[in-house]
Parts: sequence; C-alpha cells; structure tokens
Amino acid sequence: MIQRILPNKQVDIILTPLEQNILSKLLSLNRQNAVLTIADGVTSIAKIGGYLAQNNDPPPGNIVVWRGLSRLMDIVIGYQMAIQDVGN
Repeated sequence: MIQRILPNKQVDIILTPLEQNILSKLLSLNRQNAVLTIADGVTSIAKIGGYLAQNNDPPPGNIVVWRGLSRLMDIVIGYQMAIQDVGN
C-alpha cells in the first residue's frame, strides 16, 4: 500500500541496506549508488515472487509481493547465518 501512496520516496523506508544490496544482486540491477524508489523496490521484490513486469502488466498484487518478500527474507537470514559461521 505504501507504494501507491509514496512511490517516489527512497526505498530506505521499507528495506534495510543489506536487503537492498541482496535484492540488487539477485536481479542484477547494476545501479550501484543509485537511489531506488519504493516503486522500484516493490517491483523488484515482486519479480523474485514471480511477477513478470511486462509493459502491459497491472501493478504487482499482494500474493507475488508476499512471495517475493518471503524469499528475500529467507535469503537475508541465510546470508546472515553464513556470515556468523565464517566468523566462528
């Protein structure tokens, strides 16, 4: 819902820097140091949830956003666990 209200705000409102970094690497955004908007972030999350993001597609729905966010959180947790294991 925040995407509909504030689509051009910075994605920092909804994603941590680690989540943004992992998401950009997953989708090979190649926009390092670029400020992503909330609309970009939600669309990227939806893409890992199965959203195709073709020109005529409607905005992503709740289910694909939820799937993408769930996958992103699993990847973030796995990354954090791997970092902790390497340190021990």
